[in-house]
Amino acid sequence: IQAIWYALAVIIVYGLYEYFETKDFTVYASMSVVGFGVWIIWLLVRIFTLNKSIDLYNRSVASFYGLTDQEKQFLGIE
Repeated sequence: IQAIWYALAVIIVYGLYEYFETKDFTVYASMSVVGFGVWIIWLLVRIFTLNKSIDLYNRSVASFYGLTDQEKQFLGIE
């Protein structure tokens, strides 16, 4: 999924660059504008959900290594 994320960013930048160079609003340029909008929306969603994802990951790592409740509390996991 991360590779798709970066590939989309490269395609968007290329499409917008091509549009600004030629000033010809083609289908490819419109797809880049829509893609940029989707990319920004996903970025905003990810910014607001990242903390929860990090907490879940930290809990799974702590469970994997069998940390006690005191160790988890010391590390600020729970």
